[in-house]
Amino acid sequence: TISMTDPNRNGGILNVNPPNSDNVPFYLETTFTFLNSTFQGYNNAPTLLQPPIDEGCVGQTFIHNPNAFDIDGDSLAYELIVPMMAQGTPVPNYIYPDQIVAGTNNVLTLNPITGDIVWKSPRKAGEYNIAIRVNEYRQGVLISSTVRDMQILIMNCNNRPPKIETITDTCVVVGQTLTFNVTATDPDGPTQKVKLSVLGGPMVIEGNKAVFDVPSGFSTPPVNGKFSWSPDCNAISLAPYSVIFKAVDNDEDSTGLVDLKTVRIKVVGPGPENLTGESDLNKIILHWTDPYLCDNAR
Repeated sequence: TISMTDPNRNGGILNVNPPNSDNVPFYLETTFTFLNSTFQGYNNAPTLLQPPIDEGCVGQTFIHNPNAFDIDGDSLAYELIVPMMAQGTPVPNYIYPDQIVAGTNNVLTLNPITGDIVWKSPRKAGEYNIAIRVNEYRQGVLISSTVRDMQILIMNCNNRPPKIETITDTCVVVGQTLTFNVTATDPDGPTQKVKLSVLGGPMVIEGNKAVFDVPSGFSTPPVNGKFSWSPDCNAISLAPYSVIFKAVDNDEDSTGLVDLKTVRIKVVGPGPENLTGESDLNKIILHWTDPYLCDNAR
């Protein structure tokens, strides 16, 4: 277990030991398993690609995603936990954010598969803390966990978040090119501008990386981008890749509210070429071109 501790959190956090959150330590940890490389392969802990710096407005949906990427293709699952102040010690007097001015219009959820954190919708302005544990599994066995502890600043503001439209889950065969369009709009446009970007495993993987052709900086909506990826054999994986598109408006002359859209992409190997079958008593012997294009895929 690798950890770090800061002796003080920010003061005034509404859901951590109110009103004395500054007396509560800030603690993070990653628990990692060193595998036997001969029998189990190598292990890398997942990397959280999305910075934890999104803000929100009272009465408007808040969304965040840690965007965890595991280079080994292991399965990842997300869960909300109580923030910690030391190993095995949760912070005192913790309240989940949707329990501050609780009600049917105040619900915080976390998708355990995609990692989308959706808060519909904050009812009180101020600073909040949440913590997310990203669990890494290989063949059903937990081999690492990483904790993200982040603050959410909710403000009283007259702003509505942008909206992203694109495809949902898809797949691509090695040797082919996956291409799709992404559009970001804003209900407060055209006076408000929007910046559209993407993060995810296909953008950082070794080999053929994905490309997102989109205007840089803030632009008048609608903002259109084109995602293209021609994965090579190195990208074949049991687990799908997540790419997370982020649209942020420029309220308050800088960054404002955010919308995220997660697209999961499954990469599969190509079919064998020149496949033939030969009957042999009670079985059929298959033959195809050797070497196979992706002989060395994991």
